[in-house]
Amino acid sequence: MARITDKEMQARPGTRDIWLSQPFNRGGGVFMGRITPGGERLFYFRYSDSSGKRPFLPIGPYHQKGRGGLTLASAYEKASEFSAIYRSGIKDLKQHLERLAEAERHLSIQAELKHAEAQAA
Repeated sequence: MARITDKEMQARPGTRDIWLSQPFNRGGGVFMGRITPGGERLFYFRYSDSSGKRPFLPIGPYHQKGRGGLTLASAYEKASEFSAIYRSGIKDLKQHLERLAEAERHLSIQAELKHAEAQAA
């Protein structure tokens, strides 16, 4: 199983996107790196959803030292988290993560309202 390296992520851009992949165990999705012709370096998690489509879930931009982007290790860690959720049986990962983010926003707003009410009392 090939591993994505910092050296590969720092490769000179080509005239087309350069895709790097590092599969998890069977049924666990794929950690991917992309170098665009413009020089952007990005990470994704790819999986098969319940309809059989293979979406790319963005993880974030790459930066070797983590300034303004993710290190290879931190991006892989995030992809590993996505893989664990996916292997748990949640096949529509993007929708699942969107629902979680919405629930977190809702809880945050509730906490702010309670705090404001406590300050007013």
